[in-house]
Amino acid sequence: SFGLAMMFKLAHKSTTHQLLENSCRKHTAEGTKDLATLIFGAVADERGGGLKRRASFDLARAGWLEHGELVTSGEQVFVGPKPSYFPMYVRQPGTVGQLQGGVYATYTPLLDGREEVRKPQLAGRKIWPDTRKAQTKQAFSTANVPQAAAGNLAVQSHLSALPEKTKFNTTLRFHNLKLCELGALLFVLGCGDKASVQSDKPNPDRTLRLGAGKPIGFGHVAISIGKASIIPNNPQQEDPPTLVNAWDAFIQMMEGAEKTAGVTSWKGSDQVQAFHAAADPKRNKELIFRYMSLDDYQNAKKQSEILATYGLKQAD
Repeated sequence: SFGLAMMFKLAHKSTTHQLLENSCRKHTAEGTKDLATLIFGAVADERGGGLKRRASFDLARAGWLEHGELVTSGEQVFVGPKPSYFPMYVRQPGTVGQLQGGVYATYTPLLDGREEVRKPQLAGRKIWPDTRKAQTKQAFSTANVPQAAAGNLAVQSHLSALPEKTKFNTTLRFHNLKLCELGALLFVLGCGDKASVQSDKPNPDRTLRLGAGKPIGFGHVAISIGKASIIPNNPQQEDPPTLVNAWDAFIQMMEGAEKTAGVTSWKGSDQVQAFHAAADPKRNKELIFRYMSLDDYQNAKKQSEILATYGLKQAD
């Protein structure tokens, strides 16, 4: 059979979950809950593990459409990420888009080479940057609908979005949250900008990306906190905490956890820098956001290219 086959597909030694454990075993340890799960709860499975949520958002209601008509996307085919393409899905030696050391890290550990090759890890987070001010013509494009799927309505999506500057109002209700947990919610809603808890007006230059239309440029949302009512569980507490108190408590918790882990600064970490960069349209003006074609995938491997670490100065 070796004489008749050009190439056999061989399974890698490790799965995506095992690569996640290489970063930190707590990610997959039974009974371990991350901060988001502790706040918003979890659905129980056959083994149990359910957790009641302590925070929830009401239905967000939009005002009248004062800024135009619905925006439609046309036919789209949304395809999930393919973990098999390791130059993007696995953390590679190098940060500026070029492989270092000459050997790709894959799902199979190798004895020779850099640490990323010996103990491979997942590349990190899926990030949706603010692309509204990107200047290039191909600032944000979608993959062409394959010819085979052109007539297959079962795999096509057709999105309609409300016009730009549509305002929504909602209420966040919480109970028994620790002050640092409330601060975590505020940090995300305010895109890391402390002014968001000190002003009742949204900052248009700090946005989150929400909804199914993120891949085609939809879903830029700037959030403001109109008013807040925090009632302490302790009836003897005279002065209730403020939103600024909650924000500071979250920052102190994260910085303290990083120092315990031997990391210099949580604020300076790659993850937080990427979060800030994604929310700021000015940071993404010169970047090109488009989907890779099949030729792009092939040429990237031939030229030893990797996915640059987003948010770092070298990648800008």
